[in-house]
Amino acid sequence: MRPAPDSRPEGTKAQVTLAIATSTRPIYLTGIVVQQQRPGWNTLDLPPLEQWEEPMRWLTPAQRERFETPEFYRMLEDQIGRRFAVLARRNE
Repeated sequence: MRPAPDSRPEGTKAQVTLAIATSTRPIYLTGIVVQQQRPGWNTLDLPPLEQWEEPMRWLTPAQRERFETPEFYRMLEDQIGRRFAVLARRNE
């Protein structure tokens, strides 16, 4: 996670790269953006799955199946939210 180039004090914004461990190499999924619209209120923007089509080919079938579950996205929202809160506090 790193601050987005257009991040500003009144609305912290960050670009997120999701790293997935595999037996051969890590797979990186880019294009996720998290933004604090109002204090304590974050939005998470995910790119269309088609953008991740190529890197997802390197995942196991079980790993790819997780992308189809609501639990995965809840976990993603929670983990990104926690890390983003730390970044947002630093930028206050």
